[in-house]
Amino acid sequence: MANSGWSWYLFAVPAIHIGRMRSTAVVVNYRGGEAQQFLQHAVRRVKASINKAQALVVPSGYLRQVFQQFGMAVVVVPNIVDLDRFRYRQRKAIPDNATDTIELFFPRHLEYIYGADLAIEAVAQLKSKYPGLKLKLAGAGPEHNKLKQMTEDLQVADRVEFLGSMSPDQMVEAYQSAHIVINPSRVDNMPNALIESLACGTPVVACRVGGVPFMANHGEQALLVTAEKVDELKEAIDTLIRQPDLYESLRQQGRQHVEQWGWQTVRAMWLEVYQQALTENR
Repeated sequence: MANSGWSWYLFAVPAIHIGRMRSTAVVVNYRGGEAQQFLQHAVRRVKASINKAQALVVPSGYLRQVFQQFGMAVVVVPNIVDLDRFRYRQRKAIPDNATDTIELFFPRHLEYIYGADLAIEAVAQLKSKYPGLKLKLAGAGPEHNKLKQMTEDLQVADRVEFLGSMSPDQMVEAYQSAHIVINPSRVDNMPNALIESLACGTPVVACRVGGVPFMANHGEQALLVTAEKVDELKEAIDTLIRQPDLYESLRQQGRQHVEQWGWQTVRAMWLEVYQQALTENR
């Protein structure tokens, strides 16, 4: 099913009405980070349909707040991380020598809302201080050509590598080989990329948007910065490079923190949702 907005609504409504016609319980899942803007324009239609479902499930406390603001009850069931695949990897600290390779990894699609341009700007501002600093960008998307040109304009084309679409195993390898994962989103909900990074023991710098502050505490499991503030993003990266004790603390606390999103825990939450939906549908 589509994640959010009108595409989600147009998928969800037929399922809800077919379920009612067949006396079948319906559980609706909403996942997108732009729910606030969508509901401001569509709340009447959405409420009329969602009230016919047995449950509305969202993956974060952030989306629960948004939907409750518009008078809709929700159940939170978080995203799942495969802890067997995204394994914690012991690694050496970031190199002391600034000329040695320091690898940043951006694990999102190349879309404007995910802020790859901000990551490139941060590298441009840090390039003289850390000659070994590199940035790897995962995924494809509509911003690809613009971002490639940006690396040329900022004279960091030799520092930025575009990896293209990656398989799950390639993503694991990228998380584990990176020193820092950066998630400079302008809009977000509960990004799997953040969970997977923490599971692999790779410290994260992320923007404080949407559901991200509900996932990690600043200075405990990640470093959180203000969206669109490249100076803050740059400073957070610099801080992790210069403070090995903080770096190691984030690695360890991050891995412990993601245990709550393992399958056994989340499976029990989904079973409870389905059982309650069946009970209400009798």
